Amino acid sequence: MATYNEKIGAVAYDNLIADTHVKQIVASGTIAANGGEFKRGTVVALADGKLVAMASGKTPYGILCDDVTVGATDEVVEVYLTGKFNKAALHVAAGYTLTAADIQTLRNGGIFVENVVE
Repeated sequence: MATYNEKIGAVAYDNLIADTHVKQIVASGTIAANGGEFKRGTVVALADGKLVAMASGKTPYGILCDDVTVGATDEVVEVYLTGKFNKAALHVAAGYTLTAADIQTLRNGGIFVENVVE
């Protein structure tokens, strides 16, 4: 007999997505070997064709969809290219803070960064 009320999974709300009315488009990218740990919500930039955490002198590209630890080999990851995100849930490289210019660049690409009241 079929079970129609079986729990098959759960999603924990992590406060990254600010609104679902802006369509989220996702693409894949590559983080170079030995990149270390990246958290979901990390703003990434492209450097030599590979994704790196947003830092000074870089141009923001997208937002990392999932946590990942990059070891000895390159890691293919998914990146949000559009959507509406909570500024407080975003991560960047250590010692760096997103600037107004970074947020404007993301916005021009279809990523809206908002201050969300919890």
